[in-house]
Amino acid sequence: MRIVILGAGYAGLRTALDLARLRRAYGLEITIQVVDQNPYHQLVQLLHLTATAGITDQKSIYQLDTLFRGREVERIEGRVEAIHPLERRVVLNTGQTLEYDRLVLALGSETAFQVPGAREYTLPLRTFSDALKLRKHLIEQFTRAASITDPTELRITMTTAIVGGGYTGCELAGELAAWADDLCRQTGAPRKEVRIALIEREDHLLPHLGTWASNEAVRRLERLGVNIFLQTPVVQVEPQRLRFADGRLLRAGTIVWGAGVRAPALLAEAGFPTDRLGRVLVDRYLRVQGHATVSGLARRGRLSYRPPRTGAG
Repeated sequence: MRIVILGAGYAGLRTALDLARLRRAYGLEITIQVVDQNPYHQLVQLLHLTATAGITDQKSIYQLDTLFRGREVERIEGRVEAIHPLERRVVLNTGQTLEYDRLVLALGSETAFQVPGAREYTLPLRTFSDALKLRKHLIEQFTRAASITDPTELRITMTTAIVGGGYTGCELAGELAAWADDLCRQTGAPRKEVRIALIEREDHLLPHLGTWASNEAVRRLERLGVNIFLQTPVVQVEPQRLRFADGRLLRAGTIVWGAGVRAPALLAEAGFPTDRLGRVLVDRYLRVQGHATVSGLARRGRLSYRPPRTGAG
């Protein structure tokens, strides 16, 4: 039996390692293939530290070849372009086609750019490469600010706007505020001009947690100098500018987009049943509804389970 696992995030990696262990323990005749566009597993909960130089690059990734060593798991590097469940095959951007007996969907999620201009004019923080790009951009902004004499241009350059008050936004805002002292000292940028704005459309931060967590996050972030804007929906993004629903504008040299995620579009394109966020619908055994040979795995909150309807009586 050939089992193909799409994605080497937490769910995909755990599945591959557990299958390898079970194969060895019970002598199962299975082939395990893991497909990912990167040669490493990334620790997404540490990306805000990578983006702000809080940790070295290699502490937020693990090389897959090292993790799979001695376990007879085949790593295939490539990006999934299409899934054909009726033919039981997967097409990669490299041109390679993989056939499977069982398929595991563990592709994770991607940044949801719901607002016009967000994709073009903001920086996401969803992947390791995103974190490196954001850190490089911030260093360049602070370095440039050291030689700016125009007050308006300086204010814009030294303003970082973070859209989304969830885990990513709160963590990044706090780490950036802590990093600002060292960054200004290293680049010569004026510390007093550093402005960090955290923008959330709801009336509280960390919407998945309770009131206490939200209030505590506000208290701590404001103590670090972060400006928090609640009930402030962004309706459009332009170069170095955010437009809010109430007509106000905010100009910022750095705009980070952390306002939600969605599942990859190719899942719906493959014909799998999905919810409004593009997440595949699974049964209680994590089998994709209507596709007995396909399983859907993800971190908490990334799948949609709907119990079957039963008739009355």
